[in-house]
Amino acid sequence: MIAKKTSRKAASAKSKSDRESTVPTKPRDPKASAEPTITTVFFAAFVNGPTDSVLAMSALLRGLADDPLLAPTHADPDDRKRTPFDLERLANLAAEMRSPFVWRTRRPKYMGLVEATPQLLGRLSLDFEDIDGDDIEQVCDALGRATARIQPFYAALHFKWGDGKGDDVPSGQGLHEKSTTLRKYGPPGVFEWTWFGPELTASLGLGTLLELGATPTPGGGSSLPLAPRPWTVSPPELRARQLQIDATLRKKGWFGDYTKFPPIVGQPNEVKAPNWTPMPALKKATS
Repeated sequence: MIAKKTSRKAASAKSKSDRESTVPTKPRDPKASAEPTITTVFFAAFVNGPTDSVLAMSALLRGLADDPLLAPTHADPDDRKRTPFDLERLANLAAEMRSPFVWRTRRPKYMGLVEATPQLLGRLSLDFEDIDGDDIEQVCDALGRATARIQPFYAALHFKWGDGKGDDVPSGQGLHEKSTTLRKYGPPGVFEWTWFGPELTASLGLGTLLELGATPTPGGGSSLPLAPRPWTVSPPELRARQLQIDATLRKKGWFGDYTKFPPIVGQPNEVKAPNWTPMPALKKATS
C-alpha cells in the first residue's frame, strides 16, 4: 500500500508538471527592450520684438491660427480660464502687456504661451505633451510651416523621450529659458530641428550651415534638422549628431553655454556667447 501511494504521488507530480509545461507563458512586453519613444514635442520661437502691439500679436497668433494643425481652440491671459480663441480680443490685450496662454483641446493637443513684451525679443512656446505617435510627423511639419510665417530670430523643437535620459537622448538644455535670458546670453545651440533668422544665419555662415544639412528659408534664414526626418532616428544617433553639429557651430561664438547657467556671482560669466552683445532692456513707451 505504501508503495502504491508513493506511485500515485509521483504520477500526480508528473501530471502537474506536464500541465504547467503546456500553460502558455505571458508574452514579453516589446516596449521593455525597445528604444525610448517620443512622448512630447516642445517648440520655442524667439521672435524680434516688441510684441506688445495689436499688429505684432496679431501676426504671431495668425501664424498659429492659419494652420489647421496648430490653430488654438482656447486662449486667455489668465491660465485658469479656457476662453474660446478670439484673435482680435487677444491682440488688443497685448497692448496692456497681457500675454495670452493658448490651448488646443483637440488632436494634436498642446498648451503654450505667446509673450507680449516691449523688449527686443519675445517668446512663443508650444508644448505637445503626451503626443500620439501618429501625430509627430505632421506636427513637426506644421511647426516648420509656422516658422515661415512667424519669421523668428531663432527657433527650435525638441523631443522628450519616455524612458530616455542622460547622454542617450538629445539635450534640450537652454531651450526652455525665458526671452530675458536669451537676450543676455545668446541662443542655446542646436536641437532636433533648429531655425535661424537672417541675422544668425549670416553670423553662423550660410555656407557652413548648408554643409551641415541646412536649407535656406524665405527672408534669408535657414532651417537645420539633425536628420531629414529626425523623429524616425534613434535617440543615440540624434544625440551624436547634435553634439557634432553644435560643436561645429559653437566655434563661431554665437551660442550661450547653458550648462553653466546661471552664472556665478563674482566669477567670470561663462554663459554668454563670446560674440553676443546683450540686448538692452527697454521700457514700455508711455503716451
